[in-house]
Amino acid sequence: MTGYLAALAIVLLLGTVITRVLLLRRAGTQAVHLGNLDKTDFLIPPVALFYFVRRRNDLPFHWIFLLFGLFILGCGGTDAQTLEGARVRELS
Repeated sequence: MTGYLAALAIVLLLGTVITRVLLLRRAGTQAVHLGNLDKTDFLIPPVALFYFVRRRNDLPFHWIFLLFGLFILGCGGTDAQTLEGARVRELS
């Protein structure tokens, strides 16, 4: 059962990435613009990693996956702060 959930998570992540790439190409965007990122783009991988670590008992260094998830959350937090700062400067 857990294998099916992991496969479903991978398919959903790939679907999200492919959809974004197609939308960016249709709009004629050459580079990724951080304004197009959702909060979910930085929340799904850490949740998937946490789920993976909790289900697998045979990982010798399970903490490294948790730290990587924390790193992704940190990157998403700084990107969100950057976008919020740009939005506030734009409004004033």
